[in-house]
Amino acid sequence: MAKRLVPGWILNLALGAACLAAVAWFWSPAAAALISIDSGSAQVLLRKRLCELHPKANVLVLGNSLAGEGFLVNAFNAKARQHFALNLGVPSAHWFLLERMAAMAREEGMRPAVIVLMTAPEHFSERKDFDFLANDLALAKPILTLSDFERLGAQVSTPLDYANHAPPMLLRPMLYSGELRGAMLSPTAHRRQMETLRTRLATMRADEPMVENGNAFTVCDAGPLGTLAERAPALRASAVPNLADYERILAGYNARAGVPMAVDTRDLRRFRRLLRILRAMAPRVIVAPAVAYDPEFTQYPAAFRAEMARAHAAAAREVPGVELAPTLATDCTDFMDTVHFNRKGAARFTGSILEAVEGLKVIEGAGHDDGL
Repeated sequence: MAKRLVPGWILNLALGAACLAAVAWFWSPAAAALISIDSGSAQVLLRKRLCELHPKANVLVLGNSLAGEGFLVNAFNAKARQHFALNLGVPSAHWFLLERMAAMAREEGMRPAVIVLMTAPEHFSERKDFDFLANDLALAKPILTLSDFERLGAQVSTPLDYANHAPPMLLRPMLYSGELRGAMLSPTAHRRQMETLRTRLATMRADEPMVENGNAFTVCDAGPLGTLAERAPALRASAVPNLADYERILAGYNARAGVPMAVDTRDLRRFRRLLRILRAMAPRVIVAPAVAYDPEFTQYPAAFRAEMARAHAAAAREVPGVELAPTLATDCTDFMDTVHFNRKGAARFTGSILEAVEGLKVIEGAGHDDGL
């Protein structure tokens, strides 16, 4: 008796249903279980958990890793009289993710009195070799919703840009490609890292200190930045202490030195949009333009710095309720590389923000153990 073959249309229908089910699963909260502790999206989930634990926090700090390393949240909260802060800085966050983190805080019921936005030079002059928006979407994947398709439309400049970035949001497995690759190539290690993140999220408590920068290394120790690449082989061969710090300085400097920088009008538009959104969330928005250790102007040229300063001043004038943070004079002792504050610099920056938020004159105490 001949076997009866299943019609091709039924197989195609079954395959299509399976694909739709897979996509639907990646839209569910269950997909977040694939994220491991070493994923950039883990930082988003950890900050979401902070919002859940501290719904009454009335100061939110937004930014990329410069804010993450630069604001000492425990030191601020210990000194503040009327405010309690959360540091929601996420490494490499650009305009879309900054806006999405603010929306996430609002979705968690937070009603801040002050929002501090720390801006980086790279927010205003995008590199041609890196897609900041695609990176933002990948980082934000565990908190994306249907409303983010509209948010995406406000971030792009052309229909083609939208067509390039919307498919990964719709076909969510594309955003989880890193997690899927890790699960296939190193399943045991990936599972262990997934469990580490789940344990960390489950055991976070409202009464425990939050993570903050404790790195005391100073970029002064690296010597002239322009010759660090020549000296690096000898440093590696001698296995100097803090070799990882030297490597971080060199990698960051090489990535930035000599790269053309100019303020992009599209980024100015995104900046103003974000300020209006933040201002609708809080009566005060403090913008803190990042400073850097760049004595020879090889990373951020003087003309670009002046253009950025004008852009910040104009935005503060145009959006009511937006103000600029106090200018902080820095030197190499304040940085652990050319752009990130070390513990000392972070303490001084945090003191300046506390002064702006509460009117406390504390920045002069930067020599104390906690820097405040």
